[in-house]
Amino acid sequence: MQPSKAKVSDDERQIAVKLPLKDLLCNIRNGQLKRWGVVVAQESQATDTSFTGSTAYFNKKVTEKYKSWFQVKDMDPIPPYIATPENWTVQCPTFYSNRGKRATATREHVYTDFIVGEDGKCSGIQNNKYCNGELQPGRSYRVKSFVCTTAGCTETEYSNAISTAPDLTVPMAAGISSALVVIAVVGVVVFVLRRKQLVCFAKDDESLRTHTPVEGIHMDKIEPMKMNSCRIISERHQ
Repeated sequence: MQPSKAKVSDDERQIAVKLPLKDLLCNIRNGQLKRWGVVVAQESQATDTSFTGSTAYFNKKVTEKYKSWFQVKDMDPIPPYIATPENWTVQCPTFYSNRGKRATATREHVYTDFIVGEDGKCSGIQNNKYCNGELQPGRSYRVKSFVCTTAGCTETEYSNAISTAPDLTVPMAAGISSALVVIAVVGVVVFVLRRKQLVCFAKDDESLRTHTPVEGIHMDKIEPMKMNSCRIISERHQ
């Protein structure tokens, strides 16, 4: 199994892999092709060994080890699940003639691209069925495929880890929220300082009005007063 360069519509929820047609999924040397499938798991959970054996034993492994997308979609980490319906088929070119002679296979017939996560939220699909549901952003996945013939079933090894893109919505929202908090704090500080200046000015003005000639105080003989804390704050911010 290999990563594919096929373009995905949502790199946060989908990854692309190459499925081996010539060497496995379309290889009829082991009997008539009966069933195909794709298995997906988060990297840390892709620990089961590839299977080769009878259909009965493979079905037992499927029942015991593999889940559906509906069962794992909210898990962390995500265990192995089958991403293809039971009736999913592969379009196979003819590699062998009726006489058993090998036909020439072109490059595009060796592999086929498969987009994991292409079915989105699997709307309209019963939750007890397999489906190719969307992946989680910012996680690494490994993928393998299998085929069953009249002789039995065979799985590939898991692919190397392939990562979905991280979801940048949450960090961006957090950054915007932080910026708004800073702006709000600065606004409150400015408001408090301006209010302080207005209060200080009102006190100074009131003291001048209360020193009238009636009290026998001559303005030209008023001695400098010690500057209060309000005036110091006011002058510092002018």
